[in-house]
Amino acid sequence: MELTSRKEGGVVVVDVIGNVSGSTDEENELTSMMSDISSRGESLFIVNLDNIVSFDELGMRMLLRVCTSVHRTGGHMVFVRTMAEGTGDSNSSSDEDRLVLDSVHRAIKVLKRRSSTK
Repeated sequence: MELTSRKEGGVVVVDVIGNVSGSTDEENELTSMMSDISSRGESLFIVNLDNIVSFDELGMRMLLRVCTSVHRTGGHMVFVRTMAEGTGDSNSSSDEDRLVLDSVHRAIKVLKRRSSTK
């Protein structure tokens, strides 16, 4: 697993690349990255799953634990997985409750709305 981060639209986008196994090393790497970014005052996160080759149940649990940790510290985090078909750019009110969205652009909008209602 490889991790990169970038800032887009005022939100930190963490790209997860490769195979995700949910190993202790991978979880420590992701947790450390999120802690470092949070310590700089960032609280809005998108985890981009588009470049994941494979992940198993342990990998999914790891991602959800990190998401829970971000939310417990007052941050907001969603996942993005772009689908090849059927991705419109509507601002559905149902997006507000979703954990996985279909575009970074839509996720940025949702996170900004969530943080403004806090």
